This record gives sequence, structure tokens and C-alpha cells, in this order.
Amino acid sequence: MMLTRGYYIGQIIDELSSLNQTVNSRGKQHLFDINIHCENFVRDLLNLIHGWNLHNLNRDRLNTEGLDLAEDVRKIGIQVTSNAGAPKVHKTLKNTDSNNYPTVYIVVVGTKQGHFTLDESVTKPFNFTLQNIWDLDDLVRQIIDKKIVELKEILEFLQENCQRVRIELEQVNEDGRYPTDLDDYIEPIPKAILRGYNSYIAFQKKIANEWEIEPNEIEANLKDLINKLISLPRITRQFYSMMVERATEGAYGRLFIHDGYLNRICTWPSIQGEIELLVRSDLITDVEQFEGGMQWQLLEKSTRNQDPMLSELKNFALQTVGMKKIFVELDFSSLA
Repeated sequence: MMLTRGYYIGQIIDELSSLNQTVNSRGKQHLFDINIHCENFVRDLLNLIHGWNLHNLNRDRLNTEGLDLAEDVRKIGIQVTSNAGAPKVHKTLKNTDSNNYPTVYIVVVGTKQGHFTLDESVTKPFNFTLQNIWDLDDLVRQIIDKKIVELKEILEFLQENCQRVRIELEQVNEDGRYPTDLDDYIEPIPKAILRGYNSYIAFQKKIANEWEIEPNEIEANLKDLINKLISLPRITRQFYSMMVERATEGAYGRLFIHDGYLNRICTWPSIQGEIELLVRSDLITDVEQFEGGMQWQLLEKSTRNQDPMLSELKNFALQTVGMKKIFVELDFSSLA
């Protein structure tokens, strides 16, 4: 689908309107502070719009009532604020040297105030008028005549940065949390359930009279598997569970799955990423075949020379609670 100028402009307006709404909501609570991240956002956006090379003056000094951004070649100064009335303009200009920065703009992150009167004795050295006060709507008007390539670049910048600015402007709620909390995007560390393994032992002895293993070895092997699985994301554990279930048994009950077969039965877009995590977790390794390509061997800790536990645990899961319960949810309670 070919994206049109109208599409880019519409998306740009949506991004800046959302930011505008956030700032205006803060203004109703008389919260007018702008942090350095907002200053850098305005810096980069104006550089994209006008081809300037603004830098942040507050990066190397404490914030003052003067300029926040400056373009030294063109001698342009910028004050970034969320509340630009006459007092703010006068204070900014009084703290700015017109010889260094004869052109000054006030950029309002939000919506600027209506008409107000400026002190000409303060504004005259800069030829400063109300036209030198820009808000987000003014920036949109400066953007809409850009070439489509430039519109695309500006939209990509806004999509990457507007949400971050909105997050920076959030206020903590009554529960002591911010509306956007990284914890909401992090998968919690799972807790495995292991209460014993008597049922597991009884199950194995029903299908193999010669099955003998010491309880302390069972516990050690299970805990080793659990510790490896706990470190993996849920999706990776689910991918591993599928590999275990679809694997075929080789010598001594060891499990293998052919790489070509794996890619045919699973269309998950990040197969290689899951494979890399499983290799690093020492749960699988690649084994070259004599013919037919490469296959993955599913590894496990075992002190026995024969009949590795993984194939036995797979059989137990398939005939009792299912693979997902044990290998994905890490609920080993059925073994008790």
C-alpha cells in the first residue's frame, strides 16, 4: 500500500495532539515544569523540521531562566515551556544576550495562551513578537508543506519519541504508581510447584519393572530442569515443550528433533531466537547427521547411563496432566 501525504500528516497530527492533551491535563493541575527530555524532544523535532543544529544548553549547566536550546551558526535561541505568558517571555529575553542570539523563539509544549501584551523595551532588541511563540499546532503548520520523504522521517521520529515524552510527564497516582510502569511490560519470574514424586515413581514402575532410580537422583534431575526452565520466557518454555513432545527417541531413550521437521511444523516467526535461548540454557544442542541434515538433541542432567529422565517425564506428562502443565506452567504437583 502506498502511503500518501494525507496519511503521514494525519498520523503526525494524532501524535502531537496526544502529547498536547497530556500537557494540557498537567496544566489544569498547575504542573508546568518541563524536564530535559522534553527539551531534547523539541530540539530534535525542530532540527528535523527546519534543518537546524540546535543543542541543549542545560546539558552542561544548571537550568536558568534563559534559553534552553541554541543554534550557534544561525544564532537562534529557544526557550521550551508549557506555559508561555508575558512574564515568561520577558524573563527569558531579559536573561538572553541579543548579541549572541538575536533571534529567539518560545516553544510551548502544549497550547499557547491567547493574545497578551509584550513590553517593547524588552522585545525590541530581538524583534520579538507574538509570532515568535510557537505551540504544537504551529509546528504542525510548519510540517504539512514538507516533502513526503521528510514527512515520513518526522512521523517515524514522533512515533518513537512521543510516548516517551508522555511517560516522562506522568504523575504518580494515589497508590504510588505511575500510569505507565515498566513492570506491566515485564513477564514475572515463574514459580515452580514440586511437592514430591511418589506418583511419578509408581507410574514409571508400572511400565518398566526394572526401572530403578534413587529418590535423591530424581529430585536432583527435576530441580536442574526446573532451574533451567524458570530462566526462560513463557513462550520459549512453550516452544521447548513442543520440541520435547514432537521429538523422537534415539539410543538409550535420548530425544532428537530434526531441524527441517521443526521448521515445517512450527511457523513461529522467532524460531531462531527460541533456539538460541535453549542452547544457552543448556537444554538443547545441535548434532550433525550423516545424511538428511542437522538435528537437535534435547539435553538433560542424569547420572544414569541409560534411559534419560526427559523421555520418561514426557511420557508421564502425555498420559496424565499434559505437556503444558509441567513444561510451560512448571506445575510438577502431579508427580507427588
